[in-house]
Amino acid sequence: GIDSISSEDSVDVLFEGYAFRLTLDPQGGHVAAMGTDASSFQVRNKHYSALAVLVDKYPEFAPTVRLAKRWIAGHMLSGHINDETVELLVASCFTRPCACQPPATRVSGFCRFLELLSTHPWNSQPLIVDLEAAMTKSFIDTAMIHFDHSRKQHGGPSMCIVLPDDVEGNRWTKSQPSKEVLKKARKLAQATFEKLSGMCNVGEVPTSKWKSLFVSSQACNDVILVLRPEALKAPQQSICSTAALLPNPERASLLQTDFAEPRKQARAAMHMKADRLLHAGKDGVLNALLVGFDPVKRYVSLLRDQYTKFCYIFVDEYGGCTIGIKWKAKAFLQREESEASKPPGTSTGGVNGETDVSELILEMLSLGEGLVKGAFVL
Repeated sequence: GIDSISSEDSVDVLFEGYAFRLTLDPQGGHVAAMGTDASSFQVRNKHYSALAVLVDKYPEFAPTVRLAKRWIAGHMLSGHINDETVELLVASCFTRPCACQPPATRVSGFCRFLELLSTHPWNSQPLIVDLEAAMTKSFIDTAMIHFDHSRKQHGGPSMCIVLPDDVEGNRWTKSQPSKEVLKKARKLAQATFEKLSGMCNVGEVPTSKWKSLFVSSQACNDVILVLRPEALKAPQQSICSTAALLPNPERASLLQTDFAEPRKQARAAMHMKADRLLHAGKDGVLNALLVGFDPVKRYVSLLRDQYTKFCYIFVDEYGGCTIGIKWKAKAFLQREESEASKPPGTSTGGVNGETDVSELILEMLSLGEGLVKGAFVL
């Protein structure tokens, strides 16, 4: 039979090297009695049911979504623009009424995704995505009223996507992306669109040029944390080698640490050999598996929890071997103004200078002991 690992709220089904997690729904779909988390599960279920219809209707929809997600990750925007938002952006390219027919190839679909992301007037208009072709003029007018009211009251989310069952348009974009990240994403999309358009007008294109569309420059970051290859969940998914992603040593300084080498226990875990586990038998293998455990993802989550006030954290979730750090100038300015307003001799320290920035980087390295190799300061 098929092996599985069960827990209180899910069952992991193991099949041919993959683990499929089945989330249990004890209430049988009764959303009202299941609380916020379960309601989110039901909403996601409805979301992917609607997408399944598009997959059947448009053969190039799914391949286009994969390209779009890879582009988002390749430009280190993972965690800033969630998967559902990317899927809805692509869905809009296939379903919105316009003079053009739906994309007939994944490349044309990808082009339209980039064009939509870079040119849609996010500040003044919501994006209407009618997955079910059921929106009426009255519904759209109501959505516009909600959008205008939200903008006047508190600015609203930077990206608003209206759905047939979400007239306010903030289900997937209420907290992300931030205005700064959306601005960066739009610039990257515009640059990629122009480059891709030029490539489509020539003959055969080398593989390296196609790959370059999905690689972000590190020059826009202030600090680059370099991860150990053995700590990555799927390093084979990376488009470029580690060396290609690292900055020019002449333009960046390497911050040395006293804990560059991981502890013995960490090295043992990262170099765990499958053939050794097999000697323990089937039960030994099942007990040793850490299904769903991703140390790098956990590390990035900790960085965002602790340092989001001071910086943006950028990462490629598909085998990316670096983490980009971009300092928030506003946070530094506010800190300096706060310190300047205090009487002499009452400073509490904190982030307000080069020394304190170095201390922050050292804290990040310490937090990632065993996972992080070092840091380049640009």
